[in-house]
Amino acid sequence: TLAAFDPFDSAGATAMDDPARKALQMAHRYGAFLAAAYLAALGARALCAGGPLWNAGATVLALVLVQTGMGALALPLGFPLALMVAHNAGAALLLLAVTHLAQRARPAAQGP
Repeated sequence: TLAAFDPFDSAGATAMDDPARKALQMAHRYGAFLAAAYLAALGARALCAGGPLWNAGATVLALVLVQTGMGALALPLGFPLALMVAHNAGAALLLLAVTHLAQRARPAAQGP
C-alpha cells in the first residue's frame, strides 16, 4: 500500500499527530531540500575551483551531509532532544562555513 511510503507513519512519533505540525514539518523538509541542494552545489563548485576554496567547500559539503543525516533521523527516532540540539548546532556551523567560504571567495582588496 501507499502507507509504506508515508514519511510520518512511524511508531512512537506521536509529536506528528497534529495536522499543523505535519504541515510545518513538510515545509521545513522542502526548504531544507532546496537549501541542501544549493549549498551542495556551492560546495562542489568551490571544490572544483581548488586553491584556498577547496577546504571551505569540503567543509560546507561535509556539514550539509551531516545536517541532512540528522534531519532524516529525527522522525524515526521520535525527535530526541539531543539530536535536535545537535541539528541546531550543525545549522549554526553550516552558516559559519558558508560565511567563511564567501569570505574566501571574495577577491582581495587592492591597496592604495
